[in-house]
Amino acid sequence: MAADSNLIFPECESDPIIRKPADGGDLQVIASGGDIKAATGESSFELTVLAIGGGGTIYITEEKDDSLLTINPDTGAVSRLVSESDMNGLSGISDIDLEGGLVQGNDGTIYLASDGSPNAIIAVDTNGTPSVLASGGDLNCSSLKGFMTLAPNGDLIVADSSDGGDVLRIDTSDGSV
Repeated sequence: MAADSNLIFPECESDPIIRKPADGGDLQVIASGGDIKAATGESSFELTVLAIGGGGTIYITEEKDDSLLTINPDTGAVSRLVSESDMNGLSGISDIDLEGGLVQGNDGTIYLASDGSPNAIIAVDTNGTPSVLASGGDLNCSSLKGFMTLAPNGDLIVADSSDGGDVLRIDTSDGSV
């Protein structure tokens, strides 16, 4: 039986790893906990969100380090694309908390939902440079720990996971909500 190479998932018990099915039904390790620890420099980590981008690149956010990591699906090489300090230095952002959504836009931009101070949508361009797409009062929500996806026209659809449970539509060209 041929394996579905598009099925990639985290296994978060004990030593978290990223796996995919291999031919014959076995599970193949793409990246181990040790690989992720080496990329972040942390002694432990918590995977938050996983997304597969163009070309099969795997993107993950890591909660303890609040970094955006990439994993090459062929080699398993893990690298940090953007660190917490890169994002905390952005205008108006004092605390990044990457517990929310992660999605790649049609142009290759990666969008991250931060449930920090203030709530923000961070855009990371194809060179790994982060910028604030929308934040704080523009978002009019209290929690961005929920779902995020792309609309057919490229807008972001973001769920406010607070009691109000609003769904926001954000124009990726200008950050308007």
